[in-house]
Amino acid sequence: MKEKNLAQKRKLQIYKAALKVFSKNGYYKADMDLIAQKAKIGKGTIYRYFDSKKTLFVSLVKWGLNLLKDEILMSIEDIDDEVEKITTALTIYFDFYNAKKGFYRVLVYERYTFMDKIAKEYEKTYSTHLHIIENIFQQGIKKGVFKNIDTKSASFALVGIADSLLFKSLYEDKSFGFDDELAYLKEIFFKGILVEKEEH
Repeated sequence: MKEKNLAQKRKLQIYKAALKVFSKNGYYKADMDLIAQKAKIGKGTIYRYFDSKKTLFVSLVKWGLNLLKDEILMSIEDIDDEVEKITTALTIYFDFYNAKKGFYRVLVYERYTFMDKIAKEYEKTYSTHLHIIENIFQQGIKKGVFKNIDTKSASFALVGIADSLLFKSLYEDKSFGFDDELAYLKEIFFKGILVEKEEH
């Protein structure tokens, strides 16, 4: 148990250091010596847990995405209202990437570098996020909260809009205006953009 706790602590140290280096320098320019320096451990310790830079990078992506998934699931666990569930899930989604812009930058700029492993890990966890939203839509339909929509397409659309707003924040390189962006997302997704015309 003591060894397991030490391993978890060491991996967390390495992940945090690797995130800083990968997000600043990109994968190819990232140096394992610098990661070790940032983690305040020897380079040999890194190789004890990760046999290569690529293995470390793939593991880092998996760690970050699973962290986000767990936060979303915990945040909506005790909520009964479907609209509130979606709003809460989006809040966690935005807050996570706003607090971890380095990780989001890694995903955006580096995820296609290793289409074999990175894409599989990203797709698997991304699908989990979509499945969470899809389940909420299905529950809402049963309760009469939502129209009888294609829940899979609706999930892709909602998460796609959220990702676009996150990318805009990254592209503009400024703090994410969470409240305004979330309000905007809810407005266009749940109410649409057409002006309702009065019937004569």
